Amino acid sequence: MSPVYNKIYAVGDSHAGTFYSITHTMPTGPNTMYTIASTPKDLIQEWGVATDGLIVFCFGEIDVRCHIHNQIIQKNRLEDEVINTLATSYINKIKTVDSDIGVMSIVPPARIETQSDVMKNSQYPFIGSDSDRVRYTQKLNNTLKSLCEKYGILYFDIYTLYADNDGHLKLDYSDSDLIHIRDNQYPSYVLKLLNSMENIQKYKI
Repeated sequence: MSPVYNKIYAVGDSHAGTFYSITHTMPTGPNTMYTIASTPKDLIQEWGVATDGLIVFCFGEIDVRCHIHNQIIQKNRLEDEVINTLATSYINKIKTVDSDIGVMSIVPPARIETQSDVMKNSQYPFIGSDSDRVRYTQKLNNTLKSLCEKYGILYFDIYTLYADNDGHLKLDYSDSDLIHIRDNQYPSYVLKLLNSMENIQKYKI
């Protein structure tokens, strides 16, 4: 039986907002899975996240959007090596945090055609084809899920809930940026997963 947590903290980039209606969300700006893997314990203290509940880490969309492709093309690295190294370093680092932790899957990638010129040419532009980014996301999520199962970490699969038939984000569930998930159904899924639907009043949110 899954525990009932007094609090859930979603720590991540802007996609931590996926949990907005049931959690204490702690967006950290446009951080990546790669950079967060350096000092997660220090960052948890810096952000003021308590250790009295479940901390869910929500990173990876920016890595998929623009960094993985560059590592493959510019650094001449193998795709699977880049993805496996990234996921392994990330999990190994965050599991050193002195709290119960969870990992949110990477959200389905947006199609480049839905993005404004500002987003296409931002500090974190869309690099690689749409199919490339879908493939990177699916591979990275599969690796994260396997590692979470190995170490007994809760894994929240939101990708399959919000991906269309081609693996991209369903626009009906997105916000005006057409990148982030804005939907009220997922929090119910989380509560059910944590076996706490009957104990919803125990949440201090």
